Amino acid sequence: MKLKSKLTILALLICISLQAQIPFVKERNHINLTDWIFTKGVHYNAQKETYNTSNWEKIKVPHTYSMDAIDGSGYYRGEAWYRTHVSVPKSMEGERIFIRFEAVGHQVQVYLNNQLLGNHLGGYSGFCFEITDLIKPNSENTLALKTSNGFNFKIIPVTDNLFNIYGGIYRPVQIFSTPKTAISPTYYASSGVFVELKELKNNTADLEIRTHLSSSNFSKKNIIGVQNI
Repeated sequence: MKLKSKLTILALLICISLQAQIPFVKERNHINLTDWIFTKGVHYNAQKETYNTSNWEKIKVPHTYSMDAIDGSGYYRGEAWYRTHVSVPKSMEGERIFIRFEAVGHQVQVYLNNQLLGNHLGGYSGFCFEITDLIKPNSENTLALKTSNGFNFKIIPVTDNLFNIYGGIYRPVQIFSTPKTAISPTYYASSGVFVELKELKNNTADLEIRTHLSSSNFSKKNIIGVQNI
């Protein structure tokens, strides 16, 4: 194999390795949110803590509400709600706190303690929100998701002619913490580190490494970053 090919593959593997550190959450102080309650249909204000959920179904994430597609008789396309309660461990006190969804099908609104964190369109990509100022320490917090796999021509795929469009929290959900200054976890819910091969020349390869930083500490200070390859 020629040197150029070897360097190209090496750069590609480095890029894949850094981007695949979505298990980067596992290296941080984190909790997995697996126990939820769930219901199909349109429910107004179901994000409120006082909303009656006594008849909701207990489920484990990952979960989808489109399993009726398997029998080939059509499947549910519409809204569904998920809720769970979250308590932050003491080990996260004094740090910044985030919630990350690896994917939710197919559109979602996320609420924490009746406050809208944000929206996400598309069922195949992760998204992340900072919840430091909204989550209540030493008490239960209500997390609610309004999801839908209904028809929406703003989201690819626009039809289910080729394959079914499943709804639900079908990939893991984590809450994790970082120091005041950290590599940003909210930049497209990525690891925050990107590698680009700029040039291959003779026996050398020039790589550009971009790291997205985020800080809640607004005092002036120098930040030194070290990247090992």
